[in-house]
Amino acid sequence: MRYDIHVLWIDDTDNYYNEMRELLETELDDDSIEVKFDYIQDVNIFEEKIKQEQDGFKVYDIIFVDFSLSSTPEYPGSKIFGNDVIRILRENQIDTDILFYSTQRADEVREEVQKNMASYEGVYVASRDDFDRKAYKLLKKNSRRLLSLLNIRGMLMDQTSENDYTMKSYILKKFASLKIEQQNDILAYVSSEISNFITQTQQIANDIIGGIAKYEEDKTRVNINKLMKESSIVFTTAMKYEVFKKMLEFDNKSFNDCTIDSYLNDIVKMRNKLAHKKLDICKKQKYIMFYDDIKQYEKYQCPSDCLEHTNQNKISLDKWIETRKKIISFGKNIDDLEAALMHETDHMK
Repeated sequence: MRYDIHVLWIDDTDNYYNEMRELLETELDDDSIEVKFDYIQDVNIFEEKIKQEQDGFKVYDIIFVDFSLSSTPEYPGSKIFGNDVIRILRENQIDTDILFYSTQRADEVREEVQKNMASYEGVYVASRDDFDRKAYKLLKKNSRRLLSLLNIRGMLMDQTSENDYTMKSYILKKFASLKIEQQNDILAYVSSEISNFITQTQQIANDIIGGIAKYEEDKTRVNINKLMKESSIVFTTAMKYEVFKKMLEFDNKSFNDCTIDSYLNDIVKMRNKLAHKKLDICKKQKYIMFYDDIKQYEKYQCPSDCLEHTNQNKISLDKWIETRKKIISFGKNIDDLEAALMHETDHMK
């Protein structure tokens, strides 16, 4: 599963954690924000994770900490208090947003945090009574980064790359189990598309015709592994997704909320629009503007009034939010499919 925000949560009361997590997940689902919560009770694990966060690639966006933790049956020696957590965070110079919370000691916690972490930005305090409100507000604040140009482009690249991986894996794992006529149906489609490509782009046909010929000799004995490794010039991503769709239909599977056609038309096309372009935000911050070259940049400068935008080199905020929802929907289907493939692999071992 792909997530927008990753939270480390330390609390010795798993009932409270489960209750609050479910509440937050319900609220965030309405906002199409995907969050992963890593829940721990053992302070030794907490300290280890914080050190990894400092020394390696950053994983966590937010940390939730119960200020008064007690030992538990599972971790009898893990008694720790918030000031110990503060020490660990300060020693490792963590700059992640942190929300401390306590049942009855919110003022004391606030004083302790102010005294020990005054130089740190992004440190918040809540009581358990208003924890859900402050936690939701902090999660929403962090989700705003999803609307930055860097993250928009990054999310499109990341999500579509993950989807491509699962699509290719599905074809490679499932092709051999298809009936011969189903294999021939797919290979006839691939052969036809490649032949059309050769006709339309004769100037590069001589470079690829040798590779095509071996697939034309005997379609029933094509090595799908070799075919999948062919250049995207020959076997394009759109063609692979068409094969993927055919194989899903053979397997009586389909994606309903965001179909493969919708994914290709709405998401992949937007990725291609933004992949190798100069990006900019218009003056009113209503549109993402994208340009191929300086001539387009000069020609399609943002007007003083956003209503005067006339060119097509733009994507509105509403369009991006709609696209994000489709990305999340399609990603969930892909993740379910990948989990099923992994399950099949485990059973074959």
